[in-house]
Amino acid sequence: MSKCLLVLSALLVLLAPATQARESAAAEPVLKLSAGEYRPHGFEEAGPDWFRANPVERSPSGRRFVVAVTHGPLDAEQRRRMESAGAEILDYFPENGYRVRLMPGAVATLRAMPFVAWVGPIPSHYKVAPGLAARVERPDSTTRIRVVLAAGESETRVLSVLDGLPVTALPSGKDRAWRVEATLPADRLASILSRLAVLPEVEGIEQPRRLRYFNQDAVWVHQSFVG
Repeated sequence: MSKCLLVLSALLVLLAPATQARESAAAEPVLKLSAGEYRPHGFEEAGPDWFRANPVERSPSGRRFVVAVTHGPLDAEQRRRMESAGAEILDYFPENGYRVRLMPGAVATLRAMPFVAWVGPIPSHYKVAPGLAARVERPDSTTRIRVVLAAGESETRVLSVLDGLPVTALPSGKDRAWRVEATLPADRLASILSRLAVLPEVEGIEQPRRLRYFNQDAVWVHQSFVG
């Protein structure tokens, strides 16, 4: 074997691990959430230091909420197969992540489908809006929160966590999904957010937005598309 071939062979051996690492990274699922990117690794991701709560697997209706990451966008037949297995598709997360609600026994069936790359829950701390999570690090006063529940799920456990606090609870979301607002004291902000986020029926926790009224000049400018 010539010296040139020996050098080329050595270079290929050296470059192979880097190429495999790039291909592995490209194939790794990535979910783009409002709280940041999540890469499912097959093990439980550690949350922030303030997050302390035991996981809860089932919602009050006895079902689980998981995300199924597929190898590509679902076609009609793949969607039908998932739904036939008992998976109710609720939401979509880029890239190719489908949040579903299903009975615990159907998870294995979903995971075995050839077009599904990964099935599992997203770590609960991702439910807390980024601005609210930042506030937990430096709580200096009371904080108003809004808890968003999935349609068809009871608000009972959320109200139990918030027992003794000023609370407003109304079925005001889509399909009469519950929305619960409460004011949390600074010294209990981290513990209550943790206990709420681990509940499967909770879709997200955010700070309510204040309604701002326009004066007449502002209304005219807004309607005229000026500025």
